Amino acid sequence: MEITLSELSYKAYVYLFDLKYFAKTVKDAGYEENDIYNIVKDAEILYKHFLNAGVQKTEVDQYNILSEAFKLSETILNDLKIICCTDKFINEKTDLVVETFAIKEKTEVVMNRILKNK
Repeated sequence: MEITLSELSYKAYVYLFDLKYFAKTVKDAGYEENDIYNIVKDAEILYKHFLNAGVQKTEVDQYNILSEAFKLSETILNDLKIICCTDKFINEKTDLVVETFAIKEKTEVVMNRILKNK
């Protein structure tokens, strides 16, 4: 089953929600991790990239925007991996790493499909 750009946008939205919830949970527990807030900001930009790619008329423009989204998802993935957190949050962090990896991979699939259409 091939993923569409709108499905990818939806996945990025759900991911952003999960990431914001994680950041709030970490903060409410009194655990301050400034890096997680930077990751949330990057995830907001990532979601906007998917929305923007969806409204583009040409595949070249879509590809260029998705390329930026792919790079940003790699950055988020690497940043999430190095965040230190207590055992209390390790399962949530792991889930977010997996979600980030999935978004990155699905972005690449959509980009490759665009290239094949050329």
